[in-house]
Amino acid sequence: MKCCIVHFPFRIEEGATSASGIRPAQMLDAFRSLGFNVDVVSGSSKERRKAIEEIKKNIKRGVRYDFLYSESSTMPTALTEKHHFPVSPFLDYGFFRVCKREGIPCFLFYRDIYWAFSEYSDKVGWLKALFAKFFYICDLWMYRMTIDRLYLPSLEMGEYIPIYPKGKMDELPPAHSRELNDSDMNEDRSNEGLQLFYVGGVSEHYKMHELFEAAKLVSGIKITICTRREEWLSVQHEYSPIPDVVNIIHASGRDMYAILEQSDIALLYVEPHTYRDFAVPLKMYEYLGFGKPIIASSGTLAGSYVAKATIGWSIPYASQDLVNLLQFLTSNPNEVRVIKESVLSTAKENTWLERARKVEKDAEL
Repeated sequence: MKCCIVHFPFRIEEGATSASGIRPAQMLDAFRSLGFNVDVVSGSSKERRKAIEEIKKNIKRGVRYDFLYSESSTMPTALTEKHHFPVSPFLDYGFFRVCKREGIPCFLFYRDIYWAFSEYSDKVGWLKALFAKFFYICDLWMYRMTIDRLYLPSLEMGEYIPIYPKGKMDELPPAHSRELNDSDMNEDRSNEGLQLFYVGGVSEHYKMHELFEAAKLVSGIKITICTRREEWLSVQHEYSPIPDVVNIIHASGRDMYAILEQSDIALLYVEPHTYRDFAVPLKMYEYLGFGKPIIASSGTLAGSYVAKATIGWSIPYASQDLVNLLQFLTSNPNEVRVIKESVLSTAKENTWLERARKVEKDAEL
């Protein structure tokens, strides 16, 4: 039987709605779907220690593990306890060393490098940032010594990661889990106007003012923005008056997906930022999973992917460019259908199952 170890230095969230919560659960399910007997190391340090000891016993009994797949937390590994004190700072590193010594290929998905940007210190304060950065750096040194391959959301992110050898980095972007069928291609809402949908943040990191400006100038469209209530209330004044065609909602889970399913085009139309040069939004793959063509901002990695994969339109972040595109699409609705064929093809190659298959193949090299 195929066996692998999945390691998360945090508790797996049931029904998680955040990208950092969705990914671990989806990868775990994908490995199991591929037929792996998965031994999981997760939870508090006490829970992880117990699971690690069981795996050590298994290894002594002759159990052969095909690989270890780990994902980092958004916090340093040593600080993932609820109180954020480093009570077992070497627990996970030591486990990686044992696996490496036993010849088990060790892979780790490195989630984020936000801590390396000045905005991180501005957000948490310089003292907390200094304390956390020490442990972030420790993580990278230990990964250098124990991890055979560091997976990233994109290879572009690797340019911002110190210490770990770039030649051992690879990309393992987000994915989706939805099974597409013929009804996803044969939708017909030609009499309802063009329905556009965005889900995600609207804070200062997600400036969308050009979208709202364009919405005032185009007829025959409806835009639904799905975001957290508190976040919207904090920036609402920046967007007032809200165009009549824009509808702000605060849905999640199945309610949000039901609205996405009824849309024609999904949006990643936000202001470019250095962080977006390498960021790979989970929502882009969720849009793909629902077979939705995407309008993205050029000058972002998401925009480059949309253009390269022909899954939508990548245009400058400027209201007039968006107005021109929306007027073209409302006059030529078949253009959306043409792009949709490419979206459905691309979606089949970007499932969580395919991501797990890549890890399995990498372990065989």
